[in-house]
Amino acid sequence: MIKNYLTVAFRNLWKNKVFSLINILGLAIGICASLIIFLIVQYDFTFDKFHKDKDRIYRVVSNFKFGGEAYHNSGVSFPMAENAGKAISGFEIASPFYVEGDVKIGIPNAATGVPQIFKKQKGFVLADENYFQLVPYQWLVGSPKQSLNELFQVVLTESRAKMYFPNVKYADLVGKEIQFRDTIRATITGIVKDLDENTDFSFKMFMSRVSMHRLHLNDWDHWDNTNSASQLMVKLSKGSSPAQMTKLINALYKKNHKPEPGDNFDGEIQPPEWRAGLQPIRRGAADSREVFASGRLLYGHDWQMAPRQRSNRLQ
Repeated sequence: MIKNYLTVAFRNLWKNKVFSLINILGLAIGICASLIIFLIVQYDFTFDKFHKDKDRIYRVVSNFKFGGEAYHNSGVSFPMAENAGKAISGFEIASPFYVEGDVKIGIPNAATGVPQIFKKQKGFVLADENYFQLVPYQWLVGSPKQSLNELFQVVLTESRAKMYFPNVKYADLVGKEIQFRDTIRATITGIVKDLDENTDFSFKMFMSRVSMHRLHLNDWDHWDNTNSASQLMVKLSKGSSPAQMTKLINALYKKNHKPEPGDNFDGEIQPPEWRAGLQPIRRGAADSREVFASGRLLYGHDWQMAPRQRSNRLQ
């Protein structure tokens, strides 16, 4: 019986060769496409599953409305990142950090007197100990409480330590000098193990955030100068809701934002409106619309300013 069915099916396929070929190819392409989509989505949902209390970890993002147009930015202004955790209750942890672009690294060589140069190094971020409370790195040398407290202290991941200082024990790296952009001399104070899990947090070098006051001298008091490199990650306290904390962030901005001289808007153009948003660290959340951190988002560096800053200061 089955043999007869197969014979009839084969004869029909052979009789309508072109039509059968089109159907078979279409079916094969459809199955392959569905499988690829499934694998991509499955892979995407494996990211950042290892964070403790991930359902309470968010990034503060910026939303603008200006001249009837909507703008979105992955960062916040310097003063917002600096003061939100201090001024607002309801955050268990507030971690401001600043993502640098590609940097030039120099490793001093005592034998030759000429530093070994590594160009266009990615994964450089300025952070403090709070960052390591939200992203659980394993410390091989040093500790988050002591390794990023002073100016120009640097923590390397294990992979970068091996790249810059091959055949040197991790404990012997503490105290060694590393140069950034030829002029900045920093001291290694710790080594952390690279994250093994799938994650968007692929930073490789951490400099103490207090060093920002020496590296970036502008915009510390400009609440409306939003920079995508200036990031703020928070962990909500138990009982705090995202909607409640968003209102408090917006209230903090409204309290501190003062119109600047020369900001003249006529009746047709209204001043830009800034509103905060909380983006979940976990992928797949209803309001998580883009990659959270370093892989494709932070290194994109859109450097999008608030509309007012862009229209006035660049003229």
